[in-house]
Amino acid sequence: TTLFRSEATAFGRHGVRGGPAYHFGDLGTYHLLARLAQGPELAAFVESELSPLLEHDARSTAKLVPTLQAYLDNACRKTDAAQELWIQRRTLYGRLARIEQLLGRSLNDQDTRTRLTLALQGLALLRQRRQA
Repeated sequence: TTLFRSEATAFGRHGVRGGPAYHFGDLGTYHLLARLAQGPELAAFVESELSPLLEHDARSTAKLVPTLQAYLDNACRKTDAAQELWIQRRTLYGRLARIEQLLGRSLNDQDTRTRLTLALQGLALLRQRRQA
């Protein structure tokens, strides 16, 4: 449990998901992801779910990972996601269509949204660990 307490401390210090966390039990799905991050499983999962988007973002100015993050963070409400990203709704629609095309999956599918949410959380965790 000491390892997991240190994870909670790191989350609180670095602000993954925007707020301090003082108890590991308060971390929700990050509790599971932090355990997976101890080995190669989390990185493999993130890669399998997001690699087309990460490759796209590495060579494009229109970033799709933040678009997907805003869309999912706003419960798939396109107006709210577009406002958060400071883009027009039709620009958001185009980006979401590109995301679906690159992933070969529909964002209307609940399983797809769940997998992508976990992958984005895992990506944030892995990036936070690299910066620590």
